[in-house]
Amino acid sequence: MLKKKLMISFLILNAIISVSSFASWWGNLSKTERAGVIATGTLLTKDRYDKYRDKSDGIDEARYKKDMQDLEERLRKEYEEKLANQEPKKKKVNPNMPVIVEKDEMPTVSNGNKYLQPRNYSQEDLKKEELRKAEEVLKQNAEISPEEMEELKRLSEQAELNNKEQYRYDMKLNEKELLEMKEYPKGIEPILKKQKILSDNLPQIRVRTLEDIRMSIISNLTILASKSSDETKNFITFERKIERYSRKAESTVFVTLFQDVVEMLNALITEKFLTKEDAIEKIGYIYDKFPVSIEKNLYFQKKDKMEFFRDLIKPFTKISINNKDVVKDFEKFMFNLFNYAEIIKINKSVINVCFQKKFLRYVKKYNIIENI
Repeated sequence: MLKKKLMISFLILNAIISVSSFASWWGNLSKTERAGVIATGTLLTKDRYDKYRDKSDGIDEARYKKDMQDLEERLRKEYEEKLANQEPKKKKVNPNMPVIVEKDEMPTVSNGNKYLQPRNYSQEDLKKEELRKAEEVLKQNAEISPEEMEELKRLSEQAELNNKEQYRYDMKLNEKELLEMKEYPKGIEPILKKQKILSDNLPQIRVRTLEDIRMSIISNLTILASKSSDETKNFITFERKIERYSRKAESTVFVTLFQDVVEMLNALITEKFLTKEDAIEKIGYIYDKFPVSIEKNLYFQKKDKMEFFRDLIKPFTKISINNKDVVKDFEKFMFNLFNYAEIIKINKSVINVCFQKKFLRYVKKYNIIENI
């Protein structure tokens, strides 16, 4: 059987050699060169055949497969090492293509607010988080002894008491402010401050509104007209004016009217219809620089004769919080008021003395300093 296989193999080899020797791929090689190439191939094939051929069992297939596996394993390792040593190739960016923005995942943090939780948090997870926080609070409370809790309570009460005492101290008048209250006012700003103290501390059956102050001013304007010594100004006609005229009464009514005007300025400042700076600089200057502010005013002309309704009541009724020219309208009324004061010969010193006396009388009568 073995001889038969060898004979078949020899015949096949001869056929291959015969065909190969006359094949077209040899080109211009001579017959001798062709024979050398064929002989070399035959010897290599025979050597490979003899390598896996066992004289007793024929060809060793197991050894052949093992060598093939080893060769494959070695080639695979070499290829992997080559890939590992190579630097990763960077993909060239196409300038004509839009850049792909990589989105980073947002960290999921529990913050205790169910409306601000990430979407991947379920209601069960939120409940567990709340229970965990509650357990931590209970644990911290359990670590505080009853004596410590009592001490914390005492310190809390003491802190609250200290805050109340500090508030009372802040509300008390200091020595400088007390001296200012006893001194005669020298300008519109201290008058505004003193009138504010009276408005906030005098007993009242209800809160005084801006409309109440407006009615008081109109009423005092009417009373001031009734105290005038000028028969053409006084609307009371059934008595002789010369017998009932009183200079003191006229001055007192004017100062009361001026107090109402100052109170209205404070109310407009409080309600934010007027700023304190405008009240002092654009309106209060008429009082601060009186009588020069009347005689040499750049905006209004001094009048030698005045009518109450035309020059005082009517300009006052034009003052409205809905009007953007409230500062200008108030300034005009203030100018006319002190223009009338100059006509009836009421100077600034008289106004200051009367205002201060009334202020101190109210302060003493209603214990305003102690209340403050």
